[in-house]
Amino acid sequence: MINQDRIILAELAASLAKGHSLTEMEEEQLSQLLIKYPESRDIILNMIEDQQVVLDFNPNSTSVEQEWNEFHHRIGESIQEEKKVYPWNRIISIAALLLSIGVGSVIWWKNNQEPSYLIKTNQFGQHTDILPGTSFAKLEVVGDGSYELNESFNSVESKRGELSYGQKLKTKEGSENQIHRLNIPKRSYYSLVLSDGSKVWLNSESELEYLASFNNKERRVKLKGEGYFEVAKDAKRPFIVETDLMQVRAVGTAFSVKSYTEEPKVILTEGKIEVTSNKAKIALVAGQKVELLGNHLKMDRSENEEEALAIKDGYFNFNEKNIQEILDDIRRWYGVDLVIKRPLGVKKYMGGIDRNVTLGELCVLLKKLTNFDYVIEDEKLIIQ
Repeated sequence: MINQDRIILAELAASLAKGHSLTEMEEEQLSQLLIKYPESRDIILNMIEDQQVVLDFNPNSTSVEQEWNEFHHRIGESIQEEKKVYPWNRIISIAALLLSIGVGSVIWWKNNQEPSYLIKTNQFGQHTDILPGTSFAKLEVVGDGSYELNESFNSVESKRGELSYGQKLKTKEGSENQIHRLNIPKRSYYSLVLSDGSKVWLNSESELEYLASFNNKERRVKLKGEGYFEVAKDAKRPFIVETDLMQVRAVGTAFSVKSYTEEPKVILTEGKIEVTSNKAKIALVAGQKVELLGNHLKMDRSENEEEALAIKDGYFNFNEKNIQEILDDIRRWYGVDLVIKRPLGVKKYMGGIDRNVTLGELCVLLKKLTNFDYVIEDEKLIIQ
């Protein structure tokens, strides 16, 4: 069993053991894992023996064989039948079995603190590795409460998990045009479709504020962090992205906005836009970029349009970035603290890699790029 499957199986079983409800997606995950790994009982026990799971009692005090046999008797068939989708009441029975053999009325990672994305490993020259981030966001609907959004809110099928969730949320009568604040924490990304059909991809540590339904004059959103926008055409209502230091105005086009620092940047990949800051205004065409340097907007040709598309396409783009910029992207995506024990320099690098890799695997590439040493210790990435 691969490490990620081991973690998911334990997490789902633990969630059920604590009395939590699973989403439809999680139910399907558990069903498929139990079909894929009919030896799940032994896998869980091995995890316990390897001290990847710590229990509040000794599992040896339970008769595993007796519980397993009783389980088969109750459901009347073997879980080893392939390609069979189990009804939910059977999944609960399986979870109950896992509970009885020690997955836990209380289950947690070693020392009660280690998060599930930390894994022990002997790969990539590391003793600890960190799994990549996932699609997740926290949504505040002003006046109606908060929601946690993940793949279970998916209503538009796409390989990158493009999400549209408006119809899934209950709102108070007469309050259809509420303010939405979408927060993307570290270790997360999120994509959504706005009410006008515009698509947005948001990076870790970003926030987007917008009205559930745009008005008749404009389509305005407020962005903190980084987002890529594919704007639906509407000549009568310009699409405006507002950040703390600049404003981007478009009708139908595609562009990225990065505003993590005091030197925000916009890269235009399609169409035309206007960028305004400190009463200065610059018009851009596809293939150009603009940066705010001090109090001045600087326009230039974009030599790295792939940087704009990296959020949408799901990869790291290192082209024309120094190692500090690269490490900032890594910190957000893997949720690590950076411990820098050497001068980093200002050298620019070239390259990239899919974001769906573990941090340990990424460190192998970074070592080749920079010749620095990278060590993962718990939730720290040490550069030396």
